[in-house]
Amino acid sequence: MPVSADMKEYLKGTAVICSLVKVVAKDGTTLAICNHTRNLTFESVNYLAWPMQPTQFQQTQGLTPDNAEMSSVLADPFSDVKLRGRKWSGARVTYQLVNPIDLSLGAMMKKVGFIGDLTVRRFDATSQFRSLGQKLAQAIGEMVMEDCIVVELGDEMCGVDLNADTEDGWPITTTATVTSVANQQQFTVNIGTPRPDGFYDRGSAIWTSGNNDDIEMHILKNVGNQITLFVPAYFVIQAGDNITLIAGCDRKRATCRDKFANVRRFRGYPDLPGRNKLLKFPD
Repeated sequence: MPVSADMKEYLKGTAVICSLVKVVAKDGTTLAICNHTRNLTFESVNYLAWPMQPTQFQQTQGLTPDNAEMSSVLADPFSDVKLRGRKWSGARVTYQLVNPIDLSLGAMMKKVGFIGDLTVRRFDATSQFRSLGQKLAQAIGEMVMEDCIVVELGDEMCGVDLNADTEDGWPITTTATVTSVANQQQFTVNIGTPRPDGFYDRGSAIWTSGNNDDIEMHILKNVGNQITLFVPAYFVIQAGDNITLIAGCDRKRATCRDKFANVRRFRGYPDLPGRNKLLKFPD
């Protein structure tokens, strides 16, 4: 990006530089912060003074992605719960350096990227900034495999309406309340008529209240209204906690057809011959 002549002149002396970081999560939530002693407004965006410490930007020639790290204290909305619940994973980041004394000079540097690896400790966290060049190193295209390659039920590739019902008449998405807790991984919910065993296998559980509020977790299995998570919840589960349950999909063609009536958008290839068939010689 072009740097103004006034900014270039300012940088010749003893310059005071401030970092502006704007983070936009995949759900649209926006966090704008700056490592200054007061709030700043730059280009119509209000940046909240925040205790953070970015490292120096590492820039290279070619397609190697630029990168930096930012250490910050744990506080809402950049809290332990939000980070462990992957609230900010993959969020889009705009990183700028400005003169906090005279913002009219413009930015001396502007980088756009996304949040990479996150490391959460007891009192603080470190997030990695990756420039858009990182996307060029990622594989493009679809894998050919027996099961469906869709990452999440209901996403753009899948097309299942999460607000609809399954072919058997069960709601795909259900709000429920925890009635009893066996441990941090197993609990019972009140959703009226018990769901068939396996209905939520490989589904999702999104906490909407309690200690785990706003954290999404994967479901291992269900036996009626008893839910078992893949891994224990991060924080203590209590009776009365609210949760949203999303039906599970094992990525099989029969499930896509019989449970969700979505086989026309099935992204697996169960009828392709295996490698042994392709390499087999005729008798």
